[in-house]
Amino acid sequence: MRGGERVLLEMCRLFPEATLFTLLHRPGSVAEQIEALEIRTSFLNRIPGVHERYRYYLPLYPLAVSRLDLRGFDLILSSSHAVAKGVQKPAGSVHVCYCHTPMRYIWDMQSDYFHYGDAWRLGRTCLRAVAPALRAWDRRTAAGVDHFIANSLHVKERIARYYGRTADVIPPPIDTSFFSLSPNGHHGSFYLVVSAAVPFKRLDLAVETFNRIGKPLVVAGSGPDLEVLKKRAASNIQFTGYVPDEELRLLYRDCRALVVPGREDFGMASLEAQACGRPVVAFGTGGSLESVIDGRTGILFQEQTCASLEGAIRRLEASAFDPARLRENAERFSVARFQRSLMEAVERTVTASGRSLSEGVSPSFGDAAALDGSHPSLAGMGGLAKRGLDILVSSCALAILGLTLLAVALCIRLTSTGPALFFQWRLGHRGRPFRIVKFRTMIAGAEGDKKPTWALDRDPRCTPLGNFLRRLGIDELPQLWNVLKGEMSLVGPRPERPEFHRLFSERLPPFARRLEVRGGLTGLAQVRGWRGNTSVDERLRSDIEYIERWSVWKDIGILLLTPRALWRRKQHPPVSPPVLNTR
Repeated sequence: MRGGERVLLEMCRLFPEATLFTLLHRPGSVAEQIEALEIRTSFLNRIPGVHERYRYYLPLYPLAVSRLDLRGFDLILSSSHAVAKGVQKPAGSVHVCYCHTPMRYIWDMQSDYFHYGDAWRLGRTCLRAVAPALRAWDRRTAAGVDHFIANSLHVKERIARYYGRTADVIPPPIDTSFFSLSPNGHHGSFYLVVSAAVPFKRLDLAVETFNRIGKPLVVAGSGPDLEVLKKRAASNIQFTGYVPDEELRLLYRDCRALVVPGREDFGMASLEAQACGRPVVAFGTGGSLESVIDGRTGILFQEQTCASLEGAIRRLEASAFDPARLRENAERFSVARFQRSLMEAVERTVTASGRSLSEGVSPSFGDAAALDGSHPSLAGMGGLAKRGLDILVSSCALAILGLTLLAVALCIRLTSTGPALFFQWRLGHRGRPFRIVKFRTMIAGAEGDKKPTWALDRDPRCTPLGNFLRRLGIDELPQLWNVLKGEMSLVGPRPERPEFHRLFSERLPPFARRLEVRGGLTGLAQVRGWRGNTSVDERLRSDIEYIERWSVWKDIGILLLTPRALWRRKQHPPVSPPVLNTR
């Protein structure tokens, strides 16, 4: 899960029903949200041992990506640092490419790949032989992209230089809710490198410099050059290999500073360290010029030499850095901003083509600044107590009601055609889509291929049994499983469908604040009677009140009031159903 995979993760969250095409995939090697997609691989994936030796198959990459069959897909979103942007686009489809960089090793960074480990010059000789053909292919296939998105101004300039194309700039997402300041405010004396052990990252420069100055250095990351670097390193340098995110966050928080000795396309590790309140020493070129502010969030050195890096470390130790200012810089690159900017760019491209993006896959994420913080219900002892209550009640309820739920499911199957359960995409905390589970109360295929439709009281699409289940809220009970999984809470604003969230957020901007917390099985609006086809404005007032005045005791009170609220008939008159934009 390096930078490219973290970008892919957010794409998968935005398009959870997409099909993922990739040259290679080792099951279990990436985040579960990526693994959850349907994954189709190229013929390279069937070659024995390819996952360990994939670099040697570079000349076959263009053929492999061109053989991926994308027929039937209207929108192609590629995440490309090598050949992904060269897929064969079906007629009439739209291709948006998020470009991490044009292939470095065939254009202007060949020397960065051969600082060591190529004593017989075989690697550079082979690359020199295939580079002209790869460059011609790379430039030619750029014409098949409808719109380029660059991860930095540096990459935007490279896209213009080599492809002759313009590009939007959308920096990669930094998970500032996870990478956060240390609760005790302390830090250690060691320096930190977080990087894959490959030549162009220039870990050899960091090792040589810290061998000379004798300061403690921790190198986190794995790769083919790890053993070579270990042999070069003195005793003051420690190699951790791969570390999980929780361990990485501790390293960021505890280090004196992060060291970035290579030329970065952007520099996600730099901003993860800053989100944890730690400054950065980075080579002052490429993307580091955009992620590190010299003298304010770190120190930039101008030459890839031991003397220049050593001088930058001396400058850093003579400087003071404010953790709050460092974090403020990182927050400019939050996940929410990335998601919103990417969706806007995709929608603009699709609209310009004369088509429209399916409503069901274009959630609106509202005010990114509001979504970046941690609500008290999600952090500290309060968050722990709320989550504990969710787990205790949902697990006990599922165990006690298990036979009853099975009986309800059986009745649904016996009284109408179709499955007993119904799954629907909703927006959870920070706008992350998840599949909510309910008992089916309507006829099978009630919406068909039409736009999502607001459910009414006594909706004609409902079955007789469905009307009864909806009136008492029994249809919502399977969502106890969503609560147990952590996608929802027992109490909170009711999670909304992406298309209606977009509609309501456009009309009522505070509506986006509902994503600050987990959605709930019940909530303050529901116990006040604002449920079903009633005023969205009044429901929003109750939801905002809940968010601003939340406490564990308020949650318990709402839970105790919910049965009575469900038993009573609705106190508020119905409203006209919202109509989705048909653009």
